[in-house]
Amino acid sequence: MVNNQPLQGSDGPYPTRYRKFTPQDFERNALRHIGGRDSIVPNALAALSPVPVPRTPEGQCIAYLGRIVQPGRFYNAVADLDGDGVILPGASLSSDELCAETAAKLPSLGSGMLIRPNAVSEVGSGRDQCHCDLDVTHYDFAVMECDHLAIDLQEALLAKFIVDGLDIRACTFSGGKSVHALIWVGATDLADYRAKVRPLFDALVPFGFDPATKNPSRMSRLPGSTRRLSDGTTRLQDLRYLA
Repeated sequence: MVNNQPLQGSDGPYPTRYRKFTPQDFERNALRHIGGRDSIVPNALAALSPVPVPRTPEGQCIAYLGRIVQPGRFYNAVADLDGDGVILPGASLSSDELCAETAAKLPSLGSGMLIRPNAVSEVGSGRDQCHCDLDVTHYDFAVMECDHLAIDLQEALLAKFIVDGLDIRACTFSGGKSVHALIWVGATDLADYRAKVRPLFDALVPFGFDPATKNPSRMSRLPGSTRRLSDGTTRLQDLRYLA
């Protein structure tokens, strides 16, 4: 996924483990990887998307869930109201409940809807029945996001990762500073998940991706939902790529 040129941190080339980076390092590493600023093209992800991205919010939500949700499992959906934080524990929905009819209603159920893309137990074991890593039942995806690069550069970088062979299954503009990407992991258990995800994030951190998102119960923005930001404005959580 990463080319042979040394990735730069604030104190030299990037080693195997994390090291301190600056925003300038993130941008420099990203531009080097995609081949320069001239390689940034509009709608880079949509042009690569194997599944045509629907235009309507409801269509985006239905298409996304149709690819992510697996039969016989439970998924946790949570609202993020008015930018004031998520309302936990949210709703635990079975795959049967996440049918096209229910999916069409999800974007309007609350502001800034999120979903845990990895299936969880019906009831969470955390405080107030919130879901945590111990409640994950299937380790399908890792969530990655970056708040440090411009959105068009994030899209170009994710598109380059896809071309390079990284198994990204969905990319959603968060409505804020990032594009959330779901990477297929397909781990058998927590230990297998950690073994696969750790080297992945070792490679992603120098581009500005947040290593805090590597835990299996991490939430991701649900396409088709409208997010209300802290300044009162609203933006669509827009699906950009689906495989």
